[in-house]
Amino acid sequence: MGMRGGERRRVRERLELLAAAELDPDDARREAIITLRRAVGFGRWCWPLTDPTSGLAVSGIGEFDFWPSLPRLVALEEHGDLARKPHLVVGACASAGSASPAAAN
Repeated sequence: MGMRGGERRRVRERLELLAAAELDPDDARREAIITLRRAVGFGRWCWPLTDPTSGLAVSGIGEFDFWPSLPRLVALEEHGDLARKPHLVVGACASAGSASPAAAN
């Protein structure tokens, strides 16, 4: 069931107030997440900050429960995507020789 017009308007107004408030940026982001979580509902979130010129992630905040996967995710971020670096995901067993003959066609 979606939000009704009045609920949507209140969420938008709250977010606009937060954007105009003189809050610490991380505090403003956390308040926005609280507002959005009540309205939309979600379990995990992240708010990365990226340098607009270089496109590099410079910092961020988030709430997640996948700490055991974090080293692998950082390696993927730093070394490329799955198509170029499959060994980062599946380990040393990833090789062209392990593909089935049908995959080569």
